[in-house]
Amino acid sequence: MFKTGQLLNNLQKRMTKSNILTIAILVITISTLRAQNVNDSSSAKKDSLNSARLEEVTVTSTGVKQKIQNFASTINFISSKKMEELNLQSIGEAMRLIPGANYLDEDGRGIKPGIGLRGLDPNRAGNTLVVIDGKFPIGQSYSQLGAYYMMPVGPVDRVEVIKGASPVLYGGGSIGGVVNIITKSGKGMPYSRVFANYGSYNSLNAGAETYGNNGKVSYYAGYNRRQGDGFRTANSKFNTNDVTLQLGMKPDSLNEIKVYVNAFTENSRTPGGISQTDFEENYRKTLNLHDVFIGKRFSTSINYTRILNSVSKISASLYGSYFLRDWWVGDRTGKDANTGEVRNIPSGGLFVDYNNTGNLGGLKNSFLAGIRIHGDRTNKYFLVGDHLDARTGKATLGIQAPTNVYEAYVYDDLSLTEKLKFSPGLRYTHVTFNQKDIIAGTESDASKNESLIYSLGLIYMPADNLSIYTTVSRGYQPPAIESAMDPGTIAAGTMLKAETSNSYEIGIRSQSLSWLDFSLSGYLLYYNNKVINESGVNKNAGKSFHRGIEAEINVLPIENLKFYVTGALQKATFANGQYEGNYLPYAPTKLVTAGVRYAINAGKGQFVANVYDSYTGLQYNDAANTVPPTPDGFNGMIPDYNLLNATLSYSFKKLNFNAGMLNILDRHYYTQRFAYWGGLTPSPGRTFSAGMSFKF
Repeated sequence: MFKTGQLLNNLQKRMTKSNILTIAILVITISTLRAQNVNDSSSAKKDSLNSARLEEVTVTSTGVKQKIQNFASTINFISSKKMEELNLQSIGEAMRLIPGANYLDEDGRGIKPGIGLRGLDPNRAGNTLVVIDGKFPIGQSYSQLGAYYMMPVGPVDRVEVIKGASPVLYGGGSIGGVVNIITKSGKGMPYSRVFANYGSYNSLNAGAETYGNNGKVSYYAGYNRRQGDGFRTANSKFNTNDVTLQLGMKPDSLNEIKVYVNAFTENSRTPGGISQTDFEENYRKTLNLHDVFIGKRFSTSINYTRILNSVSKISASLYGSYFLRDWWVGDRTGKDANTGEVRNIPSGGLFVDYNNTGNLGGLKNSFLAGIRIHGDRTNKYFLVGDHLDARTGKATLGIQAPTNVYEAYVYDDLSLTEKLKFSPGLRYTHVTFNQKDIIAGTESDASKNESLIYSLGLIYMPADNLSIYTTVSRGYQPPAIESAMDPGTIAAGTMLKAETSNSYEIGIRSQSLSWLDFSLSGYLLYYNNKVINESGVNKNAGKSFHRGIEAEINVLPIENLKFYVTGALQKATFANGQYEGNYLPYAPTKLVTAGVRYAINAGKGQFVANVYDSYTGLQYNDAANTVPPTPDGFNGMIPDYNLLNATLSYSFKKLNFNAGMLNILDRHYYTQRFAYWGGLTPSPGRTFSAGMSFKF
């Protein structure tokens, strides 16, 4: 085992710009030559790969849809059908099927997933932009991109992960990529469905939904309930409720209106972390017996699209949300008291987009230009409770922190020839922060930063269903308001700049064979202006270097049998400072999921079986890359782990039955160490669930 790990480590150390590009170019050349010699007689079998056909999925980017095969970026997706087939209970679990995505389960129940892409820190999705339907941010504020909330799987049609050109298309926080959650919106034949899934530790995932479309009016209404005792020995119960409503109206051929409404509540006991010793003795142990998280979120949007003529249209989208987040923590010293951090965050914004698909100088063209205005305010209070479980107390700190964002962007897809497309893009962002101490009556001077980023994409299609692409882009990550408005930073007169990146990517997507489709990409990402803290002052001084190869492969050797692999070999290291050469925290070098799917007709129904294994390589939780675990569990290496899973589903007319077992080998593992919560956060062992759904 040591020799194998040492060999892989040596290979990773030799991963340079030339290595990655050479490998990618070699694969592209071979694949292109083979694609051009494919026998047309194989086309009759292509539908066998319909669950993985890239050409059937469109990418929504600021309201404009296009087929993946025509997009000069790396794109992976997971459909609701696949999530249901694999018995996945959360979007976080689905992320393990995305190449290069590191899923950190903060609470062990999938309610608050941390998602990291291409070696960026997954903690509370602080470096990954998550949006709904291509536009609306899921985060409660501009500088907190995805903490504390994630949409349940019920109302989700598919999840798209877009990399490469994503900063220009989606804005701040998408340096590694963007997770785009596409909701169900009433497309297709009208139907209603009820579903329920019950499993280990009294877990329940149940709901109902209905949708339809008569040409002029489309609708979707859904309710999703999750609850359970949790796998920890105490203080682990939780419940969430989600209600999603969508209404679309087309009064005539030129106008379309869409309205979206979502309400979400969460009440979760939070058992926190445990020491290394406790984990080894009983990984389910609970030390934090009085911690509780209460969240309430309401969001809405309205989108109006007007077709101006046969080649152009304009759309305007108004969105808003209100997020209430109360986290009460029992006193760690054993006193009969607690503390609470109570927040409420109103936010809202406006998109206006113009799209033109007319010819430009005789060339096919799809031009997009738009503006975005966004504002939010974080109201944060620290309370000292009267006694445990009181959830009331005396305020010791009260902060109001508004953020205002102004953006403008242009993007174009220009067909230079029938097989060659050029995609340039540009985005300008202006962000201002401010902070007021309500109790002290003081106000900090406004902080601002500006960013101008770009992307240049080139895509070549030498044969049907074969795309070769390359992208050069610059991205940015706005400073978190806690960093920009930190008292030490303000006192020092430091004005934080946006963290920036320079990214280079090359890749290939192929569906040229009836029994094979695959995607392969190689990337180099240079991260600059990383915010670091020196002597209590935040400043832009850090750099990191990210490089890797990502792949997704589906092989169908015979009818109804499919092998699939997704994975990444990556390396993210500090490029300067005292930790130069060390791995970034929570940046595993290997992420692989491999499985087999078999479908067989049985009577008037169909059985589908999946067996798959997800492997996550070792990680470090600190910049020093501490290896031996400290007894308290605060620091140390996070060992690699693999999760072997199996699911079985049977569909008969309008009924579907499913069952699944996760972590079959009962591996005891953890994905996070966090001193504030008391050490490492364990993940569940072997779990079982079964359920059914009925359409009518």
